[in-house]
Order: sequence, then structure tokens, then C-alpha cells
Amino acid sequence: MRKHTNTILITLLLVFAGGVFADSAQAQSVTDRLEAYIQQTGEMLRHAADLVSDAPNPRSVRILEQARLDHQRSIKLAQSDQPKMAFAHSERARQGARQAGRIARELSGDTERLQRRLERYMELRERVGERVHESGDERALRFLRESESQARRARELQKQGDIALALQVLEGAEDLLGRAARIAFEEGGKDRFERELERTRVFVERISNEHGNDPHAADLLTSAKMALRRAEEAAAQGHLVRALKSLQLARRLASRAAAPDERLDEAAIERQIERFDQRMERVSTRVRDSGSDRAGQVLQRALQHRERAASLLDQAKLEPALRQIKAGLDLLAAADDLAG
Repeated sequence: MRKHTNTILITLLLVFAGGVFADSAQAQSVTDRLEAYIQQTGEMLRHAADLVSDAPNPRSVRILEQARLDHQRSIKLAQSDQPKMAFAHSERARQGARQAGRIARELSGDTERLQRRLERYMELRERVGERVHESGDERALRFLRESESQARRARELQKQGDIALALQVLEGAEDLLGRAARIAFEEGGKDRFERELERTRVFVERISNEHGNDPHAADLLTSAKMALRRAEEAAAQGHLVRALKSLQLARRLASRAAAPDERLDEAAIERQIERFDQRMERVSTRVRDSGSDRAGQVLQRALQHRERAASLLDQAKLEPALRQIKAGLDLLAAADDLAG
């Protein structure tokens, strides 16, 4: 709500409280202002309805319905020459619109986070599953089966729209997958993880040899090598699942350096940058609240790639811009994961 509009409405209320109008012209002015205020409330409700329809939730729907009722009531009160009551109901409708929109935006962020984590889970499950079956360890196989069952349940909850519970169930699936990985990689012999690390290192080096002379690719490869180092550090500290996720990230970043994975389009790149910016506020809050230095470092690296993407886009260098923003989104997701 604009400051100027607030000032007008405060003045309006003071006039109402005093119960006086200088003349009919002033009364008409007040009526016009109240009508404009109610119309703006209607616009706010329509915007909130768009947000809620994109991420429906029983609570936000209920709040929005009450806000609509307050809005209709304000219209009737204005028509029956009860401006103070009309303003009060219109203001209540605005509060409801804001609250419903805020809930919808938060849910939308959680929905995107859930989808991303499910995709990462499936990638990790494929690699861990191979090693678990190689090891033949019954405990690891049991944990793997239980993890897969939990992941299926998370997907069902996602379809039902219960995003918060789906995230909780998926966390359980990730934990079980981590137990299976620890048995397969650690008790099955450290050489299994070392082989995985070496495969990724060789892949990154091959891409580096092929594309290292491209300054834009070199920047992405630097981020890939940093992810490799984080994988080694996490493994040394006993955080095997975190180490495997860092290896995944290193491979994705190296792949970005080799070539973009979609058709070049300036508008599409702009949308990717907007997508980054939309996620950024939520992720930066989570990283700050977590107090994780590692997550903060990854977030800073993500921001650097985002800024380079915007700069390259301004120069109409679409291919390197796409590589940079894709890498930025990958690192933003990694920072989100590290923030817990």
C-alpha cells in the first residue's frame, strides 16, 4: 500500500471521527477516495487468488474466502453510506489477501524445494543402489528398500498436496539411504568411495582439458573442483551422503562447462535469472539461520555465477550466460541442502 494512499485514509478516518464535512464537495471527495480504496482491495484479492490457485492449500483458501466476504461487505456498507465500517471491512479484506498470498508463496517455495530434493534423491539412489547391490550386504539392502518405500510415500503426499509432510517423509528416505550408503561404502571398503571420487575427478579433468581455454567454462570448472574438495572434506568427516551429493554437483557443473543442455533463447535465460532471484531470498534466509559457513560459501559462489550470467546476457553472449545461470541454480540448491 502506498504511503500517499495511507495518508489520505488516515485523514479520511479523522474526518469520519469528527463527524463533520465542510460541504457536499468534500463529502463527494471522501466517497471517491473510499471507492478507489475498495477497488484497490479488489485488485489485491485477484492477485492473491492467482497465487493461491498456483499453490492451493486449505488454510490459504479459507483465508482468501473470508477476505472476499469482507470485501463484498465493504462494498455494501459503502453503498449504504457507512464509510467507517466500509473502510474497516476493506482493510480486513486486504489483511486476508496478504496473509493468503504469503502462505501461497511459502508453499510454492516448499513445493519447488520438494521437487528438487526428489530429483536429487533419485540421482543419488541410482548410484548408492549400484554399490549396495555390489556389496550384497543384507542390512544395506534392507535400508535401501525402506528408503525407496519412504520416497514413494513422499511422492504420493506430493500429489495429494501435503507438501510439508512430504518433505518430512523424504527426509526419512534420505536418512535411510544414507545408512545404506555408509554400509556399502564404508563397511564394504573405502575403496568404493575412492573409486567414485576418482571417476568424478577424471570426468572433471577431461572436461577441463577439452574446454579449459574457454574463460566461461573455466569458471564453471573452478566451481566443479571446489565441489570435489568439499566431497573429500565431507567424506573425511564421516558425512558420506553429503560427500556423494557434492560429487553429483561436481559432475553437473562440469557438464554445464561442456555445453548448455537446452536451446538458446534470451527470454528463457531471463526467466532462469528471475527463477534464481525468486529462490534467493528464501535460501539466503535459511543459510543465515543455519549458521553454516560452508552453506554461506556455496551461496556466495552461486551469486557470483548469477551476476556473471546477467552481465553476459547484457552483452548478448547467450551460451555462456546460460551455462552461468544453470551453475548458479545448481549451487543455490546445494546451499539450500547444506542449510538443512
